[in-house]
Amino acid sequence: MYSYITVDIGVDEQLLYFILRNCIIVFLLAALFVQFLLIYFEKEQQTKALSRAELDALQARIRPHFLYNSLNTAAELTHHDANAAEQAILALAALSQAAMRSGQSVPLEDEIALSKQYVALESWRFGSRLKVDWQIPSELPTLALPCLTLQPLIENAVCHGVEISEVGATIKVELHVTTGYLTIIVSNPVTVSDVKTRPNNGMALENIRQRLNIYYNNKAQLTITNKNDVFRVKVVIPKYIEKAL
Repeated sequence: MYSYITVDIGVDEQLLYFILRNCIIVFLLAALFVQFLLIYFEKEQQTKALSRAELDALQARIRPHFLYNSLNTAAELTHHDANAAEQAILALAALSQAAMRSGQSVPLEDEIALSKQYVALESWRFGSRLKVDWQIPSELPTLALPCLTLQPLIENAVCHGVEISEVGATIKVELHVTTGYLTIIVSNPVTVSDVKTRPNNGMALENIRQRLNIYYNNKAQLTITNKNDVFRVKVVIPKYIEKAL
């Protein structure tokens, strides 16, 4: 009888030790997992903060470009056409507001409307020298993209295709929608004098590329071709992706 009790107590102690040991192991693993999650979350927050700061810095470089010229245009119009000046100021207000939306997403149709307002402003500045061939689908998809995605591409074409040309140019803007992607193509003629100015142009486009890479986790593409006296910028944006910010 005493032997039986001794064996039973020994078995209970082994079972208790087994359970206690496994509980300790589970606790340590859980603690390590929680610590890993905390480190990962902190790292992710730091990465997002860094990306946001970088995106803000890149966005800030865009603001002075068209705002300065647009302000001059509005000021000029006040001396010649009050109604046109009013429309220019309203367009300038919309562009200024867009410039403050660093990294924010807007509906595709709003980005197109903003780009057309920019073209209207530049049309008062360049007159018949500026023409834009809009090749946009009649029905646009319900799609959001970073604010100031299309407008800087058109501005780039205006600066390097129209402004330096005595006769002006026609800028072609194309939007193509497929199952998984939105493709934006902006092209403009290349003049002889434009060859010397393309380095600055490359810096502006690199700025846009960096913004898209940050926003889309390097899933967007920006390619440049210069062929047959036509400079062409193509941007491919995924329609369905969790953005980085």
